[in-house]
Amino acid sequence: MQCDLAWAAVELLGAHVLGHLARLPAALRGDLGGRDPLGGSRWRLLLVATAVAVGAIAAAAVYPNAAAWLHWVHAFHRDG
Repeated sequence: MQCDLAWAAVELLGAHVLGHLARLPAALRGDLGGRDPLGGSRWRLLLVATAVAVGAIAAAAVYPNAAAWLHWVHAFHRDG
């Protein structure tokens, strides 16, 4: 039951992110076009790119641990 709720949350989060993809080109044009009256668009872009890179590196670093965890889940938490 808890696993189903967790996966539902992941699916909803994924749908939320995919829903915002249509606005991404306009947001990037605004940040890269130099029309930012408040300033800071370059810093914001740098911070987002850094966060994505750190997340990808962290995911790659822990990926080998997933095999053991998945084996444990399938061995001890079978539904039905």
